[in-house]
Amino acid sequence: YERLDRLPWTRLHVFPYSERPGTYAVRLPNKNERSVISQRANRLRELSDGRHKNWAERQLGDLKKILILKNGQGLSRDFWPMDLGLQPLSQVNEEVKARVTGLSLDSRGIFDGGLKAEIESI
Repeated sequence: YERLDRLPWTRLHVFPYSERPGTYAVRLPNKNERSVISQRANRLRELSDGRHKNWAERQLGDLKKILILKNGQGLSRDFWPMDLGLQPLSQVNEEVKARVTGLSLDSRGIFDGGLKAEIESI
């Protein structure tokens, strides 16, 4: 955990190993309890989510080129999902410039991994 916390990365893909027949995990000595494995995976996911949110917050105010998708969505050139809200989006499949205005939140008010943006120019 400490090493990952010090290294430069944006997001982790975390999953616990599986003890399936024929896998190395079956033969591992000194296995951890399932609850310990789950707790460690959750701790790494929290580290990843926090790092990802911090990276998103640093982009507030940035101007990005966005590919317009359907339903008020877009995708930046650096692969951030963009919520363009209710702006008129007749330019589906076109690239526009948009200013990052906030973080995209789910129905509970939790960061969902995307950014909110407003189109500045076509």
